[in-house]
Amino acid sequence: MRWSPTGEWIAYTAAVSTSVEVFLIRPDGGERVRLTQDTRWDRFVHSWSPDGREVFVWAEDSEGRQELYGLDIHTFRRQTVIRYPEPLPSWEDLFVVDIRSGQPIPVRAPSGPEAANLVIVVPSPDFRYYAIWTAEDWFEGWWGSRLYILDTYTQEVRSSKHKGSFSMIWTGRRPAVR
Repeated sequence: MRWSPTGEWIAYTAAVSTSVEVFLIRPDGGERVRLTQDTRWDRFVHSWSPDGREVFVWAEDSEGRQELYGLDIHTFRRQTVIRYPEPLPSWEDLFVVDIRSGQPIPVRAPSGPEAANLVIVVPSPDFRYYAIWTAEDWFEGWWGSRLYILDTYTQEVRSSKHKGSFSMIWTGRRPAVR
């Protein structure tokens, strides 16, 4: 669950019948609003837009594709921000959407596996950068894991020289991955 930037709402996901849906609730427990009603598994609320108009939600569709989408809490309009299948057959199957223009940006990594069994993509708070973590085999200690940073302004992808497991938390400062 995530608090709205204004403190007016708490966004959360809950199981309903055969799916998981997105809800808003007032802090006093009063008004409750259901934002979604479909067969998609809305896994968890990732964040809010700074103005509190959109909730960003991680979901999985019936074909196993992972997706981060923005959901306008007033119009219920959705905008896909990130979509990829898991496992990821190749980099050609991963794209993110530039929040400013709404245009898809293909992710072309400079090196790394042709396929990844586990992929985690986390946008920075302003959606300019995306941290992309891949692993070829999670069962054997995250074998073949790599961290990449995508800059949506330049569409450049940089690969980190570090290997191993990563926890991704954005601080608001520009990432210094070389």
